[in-house]
Amino acid sequence: MTDRLIVRGGTVVDGTGMPAYTADVEVTDGRISRIGRLDTTGARVVDADGLVVAPGFIDLHTHYDAQLHFEPTASPSSWHGVTTVAVGNCGFSLAPSKPEDVAWTAKMLSRVEGMSEEALLAGVTYAGGPMRDFLANLDGKVGVNVLAYAGHCAIRRWVMGEAASERAAGPDEIAQMVAVLEEALDDGAIGLSTSQLDIHVDHEGRPVPCNFATRTEIEALSATLATRSSGAISFFPRTFVPGLSADDAELVERMSALSGKPVHGNVLGFFHAAPDGWRRNLQVAEDLAAKGLRYYPMLVLNPKGVHFAFDSTFIFDEYPTWRPTLTLPLAERAAALASPAIRATLRAELADRSLGSLAFAWDEVLVVWTADDALRAHQERDIASIARDRGVDPFDAGASPGIRDRSVPDEHDHTRLPVSVPLDQVVRLDALVGGVGEHVVVEDFAVLINLDERRAFVRGGLRENVRQVLRV
Repeated sequence: MTDRLIVRGGTVVDGTGMPAYTADVEVTDGRISRIGRLDTTGARVVDADGLVVAPGFIDLHTHYDAQLHFEPTASPSSWHGVTTVAVGNCGFSLAPSKPEDVAWTAKMLSRVEGMSEEALLAGVTYAGGPMRDFLANLDGKVGVNVLAYAGHCAIRRWVMGEAASERAAGPDEIAQMVAVLEEALDDGAIGLSTSQLDIHVDHEGRPVPCNFATRTEIEALSATLATRSSGAISFFPRTFVPGLSADDAELVERMSALSGKPVHGNVLGFFHAAPDGWRRNLQVAEDLAAKGLRYYPMLVLNPKGVHFAFDSTFIFDEYPTWRPTLTLPLAERAAALASPAIRATLRAELADRSLGSLAFAWDEVLVVWTADDALRAHQERDIASIARDRGVDPFDAGASPGIRDRSVPDEHDHTRLPVSVPLDQVVRLDALVGGVGEHVVVEDFAVLINLDERRAFVRGGLRENVRQVLRV
């Protein structure tokens, strides 16, 4: 029996570039069949009056690999009209993993992405195996479409074991990695993801495995996609904050040329430590586009924030003393943070804006939630004002919750750091990818978005807001 659905009376933004218009959208057996003024006799009807009917969004950069096992809607992305998520970015996929490595990979993911280690270990039902086992474990159990990258860290760990976190690979090991990636692609992976950021440190305080990869290794894995009819590479270059170095720009070019596939690069943004770095990254993308290569830097279209807690965050890992201090076990970390000498060093490093990508002022950091009843009054206040009221240095006010004597561990104290791109500095680039939540493009699946309640974009409409952001 034919299943016929009509989404009636919505404002259609169809992605073709034409202005929004009011129309009915008919969906027959799961596919859009007609658009116009339609007879609803015999059809299921959804009243879309006051809503936007638009193609579903593809969230190109997510880390839902673990969450999808216990929260199948991929919230909050799906709240904003996302119907497809790409997982396994930055080289941090759970699969392929040998059974004995699943917990290690989940712990690494929890560290580099600031997630609860306990939640990941309890919620992930993937027990290890090749990519096909990971995908089969999700098939029919999630409410979104899932695109899975084969992460470089998982591939290295599969081939090299502990040595993946210690050294460069030899020729035989690189050949084995290529074979593992080939199998993952055969199983349904969309491509390769990797990164080489110094800020990425595992739960044991070591650089993540893909940070040990040589250019030869990365190029060999990239070339694996050349014989495939489709696919992509997700890559976070080491020098994206100050602007791609000549070596990184050449590496991106080689990855694109060898694979014949688009390379999605993170991220075109403004950083206090290197306020003009985005200009260099934009120029590299334009230069490669002129050569017929597809390198797409990603851009966040609306202001974002970074939620962090001192026990699980990675955002301070670029600072030489912060990294080993915050990766200590809880009791040792508390003792270190109580040491006047260590605190003096941490304070000095944080004040040096040349050291960190996310340089910030304390009046930009807000306390979102704390488990300490004595600190509840400070929720939604910035650290600088709290420090003034208490007559202490902002660093002492900001770093104090994690060392208070209480039974609740400090992962329950959360702060938020607003981060935004200076939109007046963003220029037009044909190869630019924009994002609602993380980084989003459009697919051919109809969804409803209430622009006021969901706040996917500010008022003015989808296309008009994109024009404003890109200044076109």
